[in-house]
Formats: sequence, C-alpha cells, structure tokens
Amino acid sequence: VYEQQASSPTFEPATDPNGVVHTRSLGFGSGGRTVDNTNEQYGFTLTYTPFESHHLRFDYDNSSQVYDNTPSYDIESGTITYPLGTKDNIESIWQDRRGQVNPRAGYAADQEFDREWWSFSYDGELDWATLKASVSYVDTQNNGRTLPLSVSERLELQAMYDGTGEYEGMDEQARKDLAEETFLPRPARPLESSQYTYDLRFDIPITGSFGSHNLAIGGQLIDGELKDGVFGLESDQAGKVQEQNMYSIFAEDNWMATDNFTFTLGARYDDHDVFGSQVSPRVYGVYNLSDTWTLKGGVSTGYKTPQTTDLYDGITGFGGQGTSPFAGNPDLEPETSVNSEVALYWTSLDGDHNINVTYYNTKFEDKIASGDTILSCEQTNDVRPCVNLGQYDQLGYDSYSQKINIDEVDLQGVEIAGQYTISKTVSVNGNYTWTDSEQKSGPEQGQPLTNSAEHMANLTLNWEATDFMNLYLQGVYRSDRYRGWDNVHDKALYYKNYNLLNLGAQFYVNEYVQINARVNNLLDEDFTSYSTSYTDLNGDGEYEYLTGRGVISEVTFTDDYNVKDKGRNFWIGVTAYF
Repeated sequence: VYEQQASSPTFEPATDPNGVVHTRSLGFGSGGRTVDNTNEQYGFTLTYTPFESHHLRFDYDNSSQVYDNTPSYDIESGTITYPLGTKDNIESIWQDRRGQVNPRAGYAADQEFDREWWSFSYDGELDWATLKASVSYVDTQNNGRTLPLSVSERLELQAMYDGTGEYEGMDEQARKDLAEETFLPRPARPLESSQYTYDLRFDIPITGSFGSHNLAIGGQLIDGELKDGVFGLESDQAGKVQEQNMYSIFAEDNWMATDNFTFTLGARYDDHDVFGSQVSPRVYGVYNLSDTWTLKGGVSTGYKTPQTTDLYDGITGFGGQGTSPFAGNPDLEPETSVNSEVALYWTSLDGDHNINVTYYNTKFEDKIASGDTILSCEQTNDVRPCVNLGQYDQLGYDSYSQKINIDEVDLQGVEIAGQYTISKTVSVNGNYTWTDSEQKSGPEQGQPLTNSAEHMANLTLNWEATDFMNLYLQGVYRSDRYRGWDNVHDKALYYKNYNLLNLGAQFYVNEYVQINARVNNLLDEDFTSYSTSYTDLNGDGEYEYLTGRGVISEVTFTDDYNVKDKGRNFWIGVTAYF
C-alpha cells in the first residue's frame, strides 16, 4: 500500500495578439500531470508437487488505485478546478457554446481503477516431452465515471435552456432547477474488460544422426469482452458489449545441426473472429564462429490486431468532458510486419567485456495510426470510409478523425551495445541506436514516424563501493524526434533534443533485506517549455482557448520536448526475502 502525491507541472502564461492572457491547463495524465492517489496491491502464490517433476501453481493478484477528485478553489479568480474532471453538477451542464448547449459530465467525486488477475498452471515432465498448460483470467474496472448526456437528453436540455416548446414561459431559474432534477445525478458509466486465456505447450526433444532437435508445439485461446456504457449511444442504446475471440496454434523446431550451429524454424497460425486467419513464419540461426565471436540473424513476421475500442462501429468515448464524441473504425485491418536482423557478438574469454552490433529492418503493412478528419456516414450515405456518429449528427457533428491503416511503413537501424569492466569494482555499460523510419503513404508520406527518435543512447557507470553497497550513474539521450510538417514554411518540425541523468544505489543490510534508492532527473531538467499559435477560426477577432480531446481550440500549445519526465524526484524501497 502506498500513497502518491499530485504532480502538477506549471506553465508560463501566453498572451494573444489582443493582449488576452491564456493559462495552459492540462487534463489528468497530460504532460506528466498526476493527482493524489492511493494504491493498494496484494497477491499470493501457491505451489503443489503431487509427484516428482509435476508441479501445480496458483497465482492471484489484486490491485486498486483511487484518485482524489477533490477540487481546488482560486480565491483571486473565483474558479474551481477539479484534478480529474469537473464533478457532475448543474453549473457544468447548464452552459452553452455559441448558443448550443455544451453539457460537461462524466466524473464522480473519486476515480477507482480495480484489477483482479489469477492463473492456474501445470508444469510436468512426461516420458517423451515437457508439458506446460495454464488458464488465466483478468478483470479490470474503472469506477467513478458517469454517462455523458445522450442525443435525446441534449435535445431536451437545449429546449429547456432556450425556453422553447413545453418550457416556453418558464423563467430561467425554474428551467435550470428542472434540468437539475431531470439530468442529475448522472447514471454510472460501466467500464469493464474481462478476458480468459488458455495456453498449452509441449517441448519434445528429438535426437538423431543429423543432430538434436527440440520441437515446441502448442496453442492459445483468448475469450474476452469489453463493456463500456457509451457503446451504443450513437443509436440511443447505451450499454452494448464488444467481444474478442481468437485462437492460435504454433510449431517451432530448434535444430542443433552441429556443436556450433543452431537453426530455428517456426510458424504461428492466428484465427480472429473478425479478421479471419493469418500465418506468421519465423526463421533464425546462431553460429559460434569461435570461443569469443558469435553470428546471429533471421527473419520473423508479426501480427497485431486493433484494440477492441478502435474497432467499434459507433461512439467509443468523449472528449471535452462529455461534449465531443469520438468513434471507432470497423474497417481496420490487423497490423503485420516483416522483421529482419543480423548481429555480431563478441565476448572476452574472461567474460569481463562484451560488445555487439545489430542491423535491423522492419516493414509494416497496414500499420495503425491516427487518420485525417473525414465525413460522417450520414453525409456519405454510409459509403466508407466514414465515421458512424449516428444520432450525434443532429447536434452538428458532421466529421471526425479515427484510426486508419497506413499502407506501409519502413523502419531500419543499427544498435551497438556493450560492457567494459574497468576494475574489479567499476564497470560501464551502454547502448546506442540509430533509427531511420519512413511512412510510405497517408498524410505524412515520406516522413519519419512521429516522436520516434533517430538517435538514442544510454550509458551507465557502475561502482561496487563496498561489499554491501552499489552505486550507479545513468545517462539518457534522445534526439531528432519528428513532430510534424510545417505547411506554412514547408519544412519538417522536430521536438527538442534532451538528456537526463539518474543516480541510484543498492544497500544490502543482510542476506534477507535490500534497500534501493534512486534520484531521477538528477540535474532537475525542465521540460515544460512550449510554443503557442493563434487561429481566428470564426472570424470574430478573438481567440478562444478550449480543452479536451476532440475539441478545436483557437489557441494551440505545442510542447518543445513532449517529454513526461518529472523534475528531480526521489524513490526509496525495501525488499525483504523470507
């Protein structure tokens, strides 16, 4: 059990061309912002060996995170700020934007995230193979969210707000009181996912005149579902369930052709209830050139299905605290890749020094990414691609962006890693990676992947100060991270380069107790700088600052670094062995 205090980065205010000051605000999780929270976790493991070389195991884990949504009050401005989101109240519902009601709803007093997981497994030695079998279950719940107003509710609220129809002749306070009685409290928004996973694997050793083999065969079955109260809101039928069912079988042979050469050949077959089937082969080889040099290389294929929410044909959530809907894309295809690598390893005979160089190349097909704004299905007469906003078309939402498949993305690079022992007590290890990526289609065709660093380096100096104390100093460097394209100046934009230093230590009190301590961001680097742009979208001569996912603001803040690392912070922990 531990409690974590809030982290609230502050930003210098910005002044628009009219002299109006805009103070940047962040939602929960943005820019490294967190709130006061209490975390509880417990678990246990039971093992039983009924016979020699046959083991049964049961694991259980339960965790809970409670986030405090208690508001703060600014005496000077008179504003009330909620850390997570404005708690449902009549003032947040009874408001408009350019004459259209803009009810903000979706948060209760506290947010609680619960996760329960268990697994039952068997591991046994048979006469002809090793058998591993397991079944696991995970259930996650997000409690403390409430349902945004549906289309019919918002239309009724609009009539109350305007005093039209059956509400004509009522004074505003009476209409406001009626709205509070009608729409508050908001019903809870179910947010729950659950999944059963079944695994089975046989490892079969085979020895013959052409070397030894280790044949691995097995399979996996996944049965999951996602419940979200907003599923179905586009048709005024909230509470639909999105299911996911998938099974896989695989086979792989590790063939030791000689004492110095191992060849691996395998394939995996996946069958998804939505996407159908996919075969992913793999081939890899390891050749020991000498006692110190090893050559490795191979080709593998990858297969990644979209998230359950991204596939839903309708409303999947809301930005702007319940005011702006966003939708899924049922036409998404699985993301596939072909991954190739070749690597050369060197290790000194005494094992004190090592270095390796790896070249890798990955080609993505149908890579999943955020797409451009497109029209609603109402406007295209259901001709895809389009966004299914359903009844939300009545509220003026006619276009939105959704996840799409980028036809192809190429990524290649070189990684160098190694360790050098300076003395019996001092050593240094590190790695450097150069990455070259290119999007082959879409609005960013020809450009690198967004926020993917071209150069990454990590270096750690280790010192065994005494028999019971180890110290280390770690350096992190990132550079050339693509941010986007500047259409005005016709050039690529990049986030600023950055580096970090971290200092850590381990203290061994005795053979049963270990204390770990760490100072992150040792030099207290500040990553909160940003640039501001102003766009008068409606031509009224003013610049309106709006927040929330999915809203369009006339004041736009862009981070210089896009790094969530906090200022200097301290961690200490104790590990005890029984």
